[in-house]
Formats: sequence, structure tokens, C-alpha cells
Amino acid sequence: MKKVMLSILCPSYNHEKFVGYFINSLLRQTNPNWELVIVDDCSTDNNVAEIKKFSDKRIKLVQNNFNKGVNCGLNAAFSASSGKYVSFCASDDMLTEDYVENVLNTFAENPDKSLIYSNLQLIDNKNKFLNQTWYNHNGDRYDALYTMFMQRNCMLSPGMAITRELLSQIMPLDIPLSQYQDYKMHVDLLLKSDFIIMDKICVLYRKNDSQSGLSASNTTTEHAKHLETNLLMNSFLKIQDVNLLKNIFKDNLNQFNKISSDTIPFVLGQLALQSDDMYKKVWGYNQIVRFINSMENYALVNKLYGFSYKNFLGLSGQFCKSTTEIKYYKYKKLFNVSCFIILVLLFALFGVLFI
Repeated sequence: MKKVMLSILCPSYNHEKFVGYFINSLLRQTNPNWELVIVDDCSTDNNVAEIKKFSDKRIKLVQNNFNKGVNCGLNAAFSASSGKYVSFCASDDMLTEDYVENVLNTFAENPDKSLIYSNLQLIDNKNKFLNQTWYNHNGDRYDALYTMFMQRNCMLSPGMAITRELLSQIMPLDIPLSQYQDYKMHVDLLLKSDFIIMDKICVLYRKNDSQSGLSASNTTTEHAKHLETNLLMNSFLKIQDVNLLKNIFKDNLNQFNKISSDTIPFVLGQLALQSDDMYKKVWGYNQIVRFINSMENYALVNKLYGFSYKNFLGLSGQFCKSTTEIKYYKYKKLFNVSCFIILVLLFALFGVLFI
């Protein structure tokens, strides 16, 4: 029996309208050496029935007995897969017919790389190309990790491919994550490996008009992101190599004349305070609190960086609005009150005129 080269892991939920297009895009592949492990997450529509219309032996269907989330589905799919390489794709997206061929060729041409990303061509619900293309971060892994620490997720998960050996090192994925599940996965992978981006776009990413689901931007999903920030940022605590830290934060370490592996959590806490993301700043503050709660650690950073209780108390100042921001909010409030008063007076005036 021929060894499977590429396993495509696919979480699927309520995609009865699109899953057929996705599977057909696999069946048209120029390189047939693939398997699909698709995990239905207890869909409430006819998703499973649509999947079962396809009888190809390369398609493995796993059905959850209750709704478990994306990462739980990916964990189950990985356990059921056997390919030398593994890739991710959602069941409402599509792949160009040379996707598998390009992934395998890219690995063969770059034997030193364990991680491949694909840029995305966006499509609508009718499979029409949109005038939008999403690109991965165009720097190196250190630049990408810096951006993800300080700012945002800058890598794209649809179509990404990984060697089984590398992916095994970060599995299983954290089950509760919903908004930052791919964000954290990118951090964990890039802390271990360099990456390459395929020259050709082979993934058609569906930009769904619906405002429901995990990818929709609304109050609930934004709150979920904030709540998941702590678990996301904890991934950076896996950094134990001082050289790796210096490569990521090369322009931000001037204040630290000496860094040891023991002080990395303290340094990361200080660096997070430089982020514009309030939740990352809070994470950083808490890391410093935890670190100096050990007298041994406290004495170490005092010796190396002159950090004392006075410095610790000064950290809270980084959470205060700047003078400019305070003035802005003050005048904005006055402007809103003034507008309200003017409207009341206008209504009163019109009321008098029409009596």
C-alpha cells in the first residue's frame, strides 16, 4: 500500500452548502497522493449527508457526538491521519487543482523547511473571485514572532502545511480556544521552525457574508479574544534560548544589559508593557508580579537591571491615558453634551413656533 504523503485535516460545521465544492476540489488534484480527514462537529444541517455522497476511500469522516470546537476537531483529525505532511483547510474553502502538487514540490525543493504557508485568494458564497488577496507576513520568522507578540496575528492558517514531525511537537492543540486557536498555533510552530511561503496561491478562501460563526467580528468574538490573550501570550514563555529572544526583540532590549535564561519571563513581561494592546500589557504586568514574588528572582533583577519596588510601582503608570488622550476624551465629552443641549433647544424652539 502506497504511503500517504499529505493528510488534509478539515474541521466542518454546518457547511452543507459548501462542503461538496471543497471535496470536489480535492478530487480534481493533479497529485492524487492525499487523504482527507474531515471532522463533523455535530452539525445541525445536512453537512454529514453531503459528505457521505462521496465514496472515495481517501476520505475519512469523523463525527463528534457533541459540539466540541475547532481544536478538538483538529486533534481528532490528526490522530486519524497518517500522512508524512499535514495541512489544514476548512470545509467551506476550496483548493486549486495543483494544491497538493505544489505543497509536495515545495517540501521537496526546501528540505530544510518544516512549515509552508499559502497566501489566499478570496471568493464569495457563489465561488466568484473577489478582488481581494490576503498575504502572509513577508519577513522572517523573527519578524513574524515580534509582530505576533506586540500586535496581531500575521500568518494565515488555511492551506498551511507542516511536517508530521514538527506538528507532533505542539499537539494536542488547546481545546477551549476559539478566536486565537490558529494565532497560538502559529506562535508555537514559529518558536520551533522557520517557514516558507508558496509562490503560487492555491487556496480559495471563502469570505462568508454571514455575521455568525467563529470568524465573524462581533462583541462576543471580541470578548473571546480578550479572554484568550493570556493563554496566547503564555506560549512565548516557552522561549528558553537567549539568542532566540534577542533575534525576535533585537531593537527592544537596550535596557537589559544582561539577559539569562532565568530572567526571560521578566524581560518578556517588560516587553509586553510596550504593546498597544491593553490585554497584552496586563499579561506583561502579571508576569513581572509573578517573577518578583520570588525573593531570589527579585534580587536577581535588582542586581542585573536595578529593578526595585519604586520601579514596580511605576509600572502602573503605563496603563494611564496620556495627557493628549485625556484632553481628547474630555473635549469629546463636552462636544457630545453641547450637541445634546443644542438639540433640546431646537426642539423646544420648534415647539414654540408651531403652538
